[in-house]
Amino acid sequence: MDLNVSRESARALARARPADAPSSLTGCTNRHEMRPDGSIHREISCDPSKGAKSSIRMVSDGTPSDLRMHVERYDFDAATGAPKTTTYDSHMVRLGPCPADLEPGQMRRPGGPIIDRGAVAWLLEDARGATP
Repeated sequence: MDLNVSRESARALARARPADAPSSLTGCTNRHEMRPDGSIHREISCDPSKGAKSSIRMVSDGTPSDLRMHVERYDFDAATGAPKTTTYDSHMVRLGPCPADLEPGQMRRPGGPIIDRGAVAWLLEDARGATP
């Protein structure tokens, strides 16, 4: 994902959004806590019964150099219509200077795939119904 393309896509979505449209945060809560030891705790959840398009819950704890994240997404299987839960856990650790083949904001996952910093933000925007 090219970060400049992501920004342009976000701007295009914002321009296309009707002025009287409900907030993309409708049905979502966001709690952020800075702890005395310098660590961060953050919880985000979106609930369809409160107006969100999808149901998602994310909890993260740690520091920018050592961060753990747990995400749960509740939706329906496209083929069967049955309810399904998708979960994933990640642990991100700063290892040192960026390798020459990574651009600012990118990360390499185990096995080699490169992802952009905005990947989690896109997941949350999708849960809020802000992406097509």
